[in-house]
Formats: sequence, structure tokens, C-alpha cells
Amino acid sequence: AVVSTQSTGQPNIPVYKNENMVGRYYTNFTINKATGQSNISQIFLEEGLSFIENQVKAETPFFLYWTPDATHGPTYASEMFHGKSIRGRYGDAVMEMDYCVGKILAKLKELAVDRDTFVFFTSDNGAATYSKWNAGDNGPFLCGKETTYEGGMREPGIAWWPGTIKPGQITHQLGTIMDLFTTSLSFAGVKPPS
Repeated sequence: AVVSTQSTGQPNIPVYKNENMVGRYYTNFTINKATGQSNISQIFLEEGLSFIENQVKAETPFFLYWTPDATHGPTYASEMFHGKSIRGRYGDAVMEMDYCVGKILAKLKELAVDRDTFVFFTSDNGAATYSKWNAGDNGPFLCGKETTYEGGMREPGIAWWPGTIKPGQITHQLGTIMDLFTTSLSFAGVKPPS
């Protein structure tokens, strides 16, 4: 992949809402690399909550793919979480992500659609161990992000579906994020495209 840079040396990364480009990181969506502050996670949260509300109001089934990126370099957090964690910027970003996921789950409960909604929380790769202090920890697993070792490929997943998935269950069954597509279609009673 090739990512062009602007004259500032910042990546020229587009931001999309559905199929429409709504701006670019660093230009329209500011990340202050010096301070580690940005309100992008809050923008993503408000967009997600608004989407859920609109779908429920229209009585339309929905699929929300919500992907915060604040724990990726450069790590950042909004003012509400900035400087709150003993783990620095990375910890601040994790705290904000936890808050945002909590707000999404609370919205599903508030709108009384939690029992009709399957939520799956995971990561696309292990921690970026090369970032040292500004990254997570893969525990006993070798390496991390950008590798095919266990630390790069093995991530936990949390499934939440009140009334359907009993809390506290643990499985060691192998899965892949790619399974979520057909699983979600199955839950919705839809056949995969041919």
C-alpha cells in the first residue's frame, strides 16, 4: 500500500462515512501528535450512537462496524481522558475506548434492542510491541502486530447478546474475524451472496 504525504509530512488518509469521503486525518480530523489529544473517538462515538438511534427509530435491522483507532500510532485521547492513565497515552486511549463501548451498550439497552443485538468486540491484530510504552501487551505470546507469530494473530474476542449468550462463558474454539460476516448473516436469516 502507498500512503501519500502532504507537504507537512503527515499521511494523507481519507475518512469515510459509508461511501462518502468526509475529510482527511490531520487536515479535517486533528490529531495533535505533540500532546496526544484528539476528539476523533468522540466523533466516532456520536456517529455510532446516532446511527443506532436512527435505525431503531426506523425499525430497521442494522449492522454497525465501529472501529476506533486511537490505540494505533499515534495514540491519542480526548480531553476528558487525556493524562488520566498511568499507562500514558496508550492507557488514555484504552480508557476512552472502554467508555465509548460502554456508551454503545447503554444505548442498546436504553432503546430496548439489546436482546435483539449481537455485539462482538475484538481486535484485528495483537499489540504493536515495537511501540513499547505506547502499546498493549501480548502476555506470553511471541511478537505482535505485523507478524504471523501468536502475539500478532491471537486476539481475544468478547461476544455480548443478553438473553442469548450466557455471561461468563469461555471458549477456546478457534475462529477468525472473517467468520463474523457469515455468522451475522445467519443471525439475520440472510443467505451469503453467491
